[in-house]
Amino acid sequence: MKNLKKLSKKDLRKIQGGQAPACCLSWNPILRECRRWDYNCLNP
Repeated sequence: MKNLKKLSKKDLRKIQGGQAPACCLSWNPILRECRRWDYNCLNP
């Protein structure tokens, strides 16, 4: 675990705000959950 850098508050906010995971069709950034998945994307 070398070369780790401490994240700034701005970077942490981006992570905590949440970005939709790959294959997620309906992302809720407040609850950080995906309601609908693209199953064709998950199982190519």
